[in-house]
Amino acid sequence: MYPERIDNGQLYPGLDRLVEKGLITKRAKPSDKRREEYALTGQEKWTVNEYARFIQDIAD
Repeated sequence: MYPERIDNGQLYPGLDRLVEKGLITKRAKPSDKRREEYALTGQEKWTVNEYARFIQDIAD
């Protein structure tokens, strides 16, 4: 899918930006507090739909 491998130094800052924007949540895994798990918030669907409307408005 990507031409190069994505390493931790690229992945986690991107995930942190998504957390800051409210698109995903981050929390310690209940089974292993040293690890984190991420989940979608539902906001991502609204964001994608708004972006699609924006693009459609530009195209019209």
